[in-house]
Amino acid sequence: MRQQHTLLKGWLYHVFPTGGNWLRYLLVARWLLGIHPTAQGQVPVRLTARVDTTQATTKAIYQLLVQYLNSRPDSLYANPYWQAAEADVQVRQRQERVDL
Repeated sequence: MRQQHTLLKGWLYHVFPTGGNWLRYLLVARWLLGIHPTAQGQVPVRLTARVDTTQATTKAIYQLLVQYLNSRPDSLYANPYWQAAEADVQVRQRQERVDL
């Protein structure tokens, strides 16, 4: 039992070192977890108080913009926000052109 306690104690000290190092590990872990949602491609669009979304037309435009930005408009696939003719040319006929 004594040896198991020593091993557990050694494991805990390895994960959470003494001194101020544990704070550094905690901050790095928090930073890595903070990057994760952004890396998935979701764009957090935030409004300020100057944008009035009480009108139905303004709210519809805002929602359309957010949906478009989150639909990966830079990827080559049949995006529902593209025109049908453009999607046919670019996706189905595989004409991948890059503007330089």
